[in-house]
Amino acid sequence: AAAAAEAAAKEEAQAKGPSKKKRKKEPPQPKQQPKQNYVVGKTDHLEPTWIDAVTLREAVATGERSPVIVVSGEECRLFPTAASVLRMGEVRNWLGGTSAAKVDVA
Repeated sequence: AAAAAEAAAKEEAQAKGPSKKKRKKEPPQPKQQPKQNYVVGKTDHLEPTWIDAVTLREAVATGERSPVIVVSGEECRLFPTAASVLRMGEVRNWLGGTSAAKVDVA
């Protein structure tokens, strides 16, 4: 009777499928550092150029967060911080544009 019960248990286990294997714990991997898009100490990789005040005025007038300007025939974008500085009243006056907000000095 006991042998028959064991045989029945084995048949039932085989009907369910193979037993599941335990996963092995993987050793912790060191965190990958993000790739740097610059090389420390690299020089002479930037090229300075002059930009006309007209170009800057037009960029400010668009109202975009990061306006497109054309420099030496190449389309470039102003950094948002630089664009916001160009929108300041004093800078707009310096560029020859109209001031966005007039400030009364008393």
